Amino acid sequence: LPDYALPPGAIELKHEFSFPTKDDEEKGIYLSQVGELRASPQGLLFVSDQRSSEVQIYDIKGKHLRTMGRFGQGPGEFMTPSQLAFLDDKVIVRDIGNQRIQSLAGSGAYLGGFRVFRDYWALTALENLLYAVPIHYRYPSENKDKCLVDVIDFQGKVVKSFGALL
Repeated sequence: LPDYALPPGAIELKHEFSFPTKDDEEKGIYLSQVGELRASPQGLLFVSDQRSSEVQIYDIKGKHLRTMGRFGQGPGEFMTPSQLAFLDDKVIVRDIGNQRIQSLAGSGAYLGGFRVFRDYWALTALENLLYAVPIHYRYPSENKDKCLVDVIDFQGKVVKSFGALL
């Protein structure tokens, strides 16, 4: 590619590192289909990999620390993990393939989970509740009365919804 001059006042970004590193790849650690990249309150990077059905954890310099989960349907197992959220020391994982949301300790230990019967494209946690944005993409004309945010407790009950699809 041709080398273009930077616009006035622009700063050139320097590439310092990539992850997984070449060492990680030699050990068989890859990212193949990233669902989400999220920074934890503890300053770690969590990456949901939908193809390998696991969540990989890296430090801020890109060093692979550990992997959470594996392919399956049991506690702590995933089939297409996607959205990630954090609440205190819990990692919340939206697992599309198993139609559920699971809570895990930072170590990866299973803490609980519940099935969901709606598709969500965004998820966050606050004050022991989950806030999730349902997907209204198939039949917008039939979804005019649908809410934009569901508030869900950790037993899987939608305790309230708010917002309106225009």
